[in-house]
Amino acid sequence: MSTMVMGTFHDEERVNEVVDALLSRHVRPDEIGVVVAKPGQRHPVRVRFRSGLARGAVVGSTGGGLLGAGGALLVATGAVVAPGIGIAEAPLALAVLQGALAGAGIGGLLGFLAGLTWWQDDPALEAEDTAEGRVWVGVTTEGDRVDALREAFEEVGAAVTVCDASEAPPMLRRAS
Repeated sequence: MSTMVMGTFHDEERVNEVVDALLSRHVRPDEIGVVVAKPGQRHPVRVRFRSGLARGAVVGSTGGGLLGAGGALLVATGAVVAPGIGIAEAPLALAVLQGALAGAGIGGLLGFLAGLTWWQDDPALEAEDTAEGRVWVGVTTEGDRVDALREAFEEVGAAVTVCDASEAPPMLRRAS
């Protein structure tokens, strides 16, 4: 017999918290059902898989470019002595540009690689989804997982409902 463990939420932060708690209990993203209920309508929301690649590359490029430009400026103006570095002989603007480009390239690569380490599953909620209604999150399961999943919902303060999966809202059953 399949059992549905579900909770109701009114804010996006708590929905994300319960999804994280469920994932930490080895529930696959495709097992988690999320349905937004607004006055007069309901629609399922997919739990999406996101990475930090883009953010890492942008932060790395920006930080590396600034550090590279600053370092090149110090060397080009003679504030820092760096024998054998060719930028000291270049015009100041060219030296700063070279430093910025080199720093942005290296920083972008390092940021991209750092972004590979950050992966997250989140429900694709819009801000108005929780502002105008409520969000149901549910997982269909069997056996001894019921108690662990109930704890995940209770940890974030959700009102938990456990019922036979056939008695759960139809859209939530399809979503999970």
